[in-house]
Amino acid sequence: MPSKISLFFMFFFTKYCFTFYVGVFAILNFTHFPVNYSYSLWYQALKAPILELNALNLYKCLRMKNALLFCFFFLVIGFMKSQTVVRNVDAATFQKLMESKKYVLIDLRTNDEIANKGMITGAIQLDYLNKDAEKTIAQLDRKTPYLVYCAGGGRSSECAELMQKLGFAEVVNLEKGFDDWKRKGFETIKK
Repeated sequence: MPSKISLFFMFFFTKYCFTFYVGVFAILNFTHFPVNYSYSLWYQALKAPILELNALNLYKCLRMKNALLFCFFFLVIGFMKSQTVVRNVDAATFQKLMESKKYVLIDLRTNDEIANKGMITGAIQLDYLNKDAEKTIAQLDRKTPYLVYCAGGGRSSECAELMQKLGFAEVVNLEKGFDDWKRKGFETIKK
């Protein structure tokens, strides 16, 4: 027997449950009829659930609808949670994020670029122009947030897009790259 709260919701959502009830049962009934039945039988199949509508069926319908809404809600939440957050930031913001020690810092430049110009302290090199770069990126932990940079921001933007497609939790791109970082006087080291 339905509780008082269930009865309240049952009557409050009568319009929605009724529509859902008719739709579900119409679909179920239609699937059992061969194609050569006349239109009048289709109409009767649609009409039959309406005639059987009573408080208990409405209560069952409400429970079914709530279960479907519950599943849909968690599906949407799961989808939203799996979305990658990609941000393009300037050098000062990048520095603040580095100081938080929450991120893994990745330098996407080649060995020659790093040898000539240096790199940001604490960065891990991953040559994005290497043919195995995408495989290496795909093997990284997707739950860890990453800071990525290259010389001018082009490769790191591409890498951030790739990481977004692969479902990484958070990727922050140094928008104008290492050259802008160095020009603004932030700390670098020679390798």
